[in-house]
Amino acid sequence: MIETSCATGAVVSGASPEVVKQLRLFGYDIGMAFQMTDDLLDFTAKSFQLGKPVGEDLKHGHKTLPLFYSAEDPEFFDRLQQVNQSSDYATTHTLVREVQRNGTLERSQRTIDRYVNRAIQRLDGLPDVPDKRSLIEIAEYIGKRKW
Repeated sequence: MIETSCATGAVVSGASPEVVKQLRLFGYDIGMAFQMTDDLLDFTAKSFQLGKPVGEDLKHGHKTLPLFYSAEDPEFFDRLQQVNQSSDYATTHTLVREVQRNGTLERSQRTIDRYVNRAIQRLDGLPDVPDKRSLIEIAEYIGKRKW
């Protein structure tokens, strides 16, 4: 959605095909960073910030970046396979705590940072105008947001 929005804005403004491509790729990278940040927040934010219980994505079977990284451990993967919507709090809480301690959150943040940095680099060829600065600020915010 963000990719399409960025590309559409460029097309509507009459930008060249190269600029449309740069902004489309910027939007792709920022969209990925946004979703991965959302995935990360399911393990790091407080329930009142998220508007849902921490670990809710896990319980509903949503495949998120921290879970992908954690599932590289076969034992974790086996326990993850047992989780479903009717799993009790203790089961999901144990897995959430493990994800919070096993280093995958830091690894996830590094992945987010790579997408944000690549998005910002995609803007290098564009003129230095206030709109470009705004896009950079948005990219930086998306990678560090707390809710």
